[in-house]
Amino acid sequence: MSTQVTVVGAGAGGLYTAVCASRHGARVTLVSATPLAESSSWWAQGGLAAAVSAHDSPEHHLRDTITAGRGAVR
Repeated sequence: MSTQVTVVGAGAGGLYTAVCASRHGARVTLVSATPLAESSSWWAQGGLAAAVSAHDSPEHHLRDTITAGRGAVR
């Protein structure tokens, strides 16, 4: 088997990247450290955090993300 694109991670971002590359004609290999139903995207259950309102900013989003995730990653 010949691969042109290797995507590491089978969460929403990895799956989207693999599909886009495939649609552009690339032979894609998707690699995941865990079963597909155990990705971070799966565990988020559709939750998405982003800076989208006029009263928000990427800096506020970053600060909120770091605060909310304290202790989650070591």
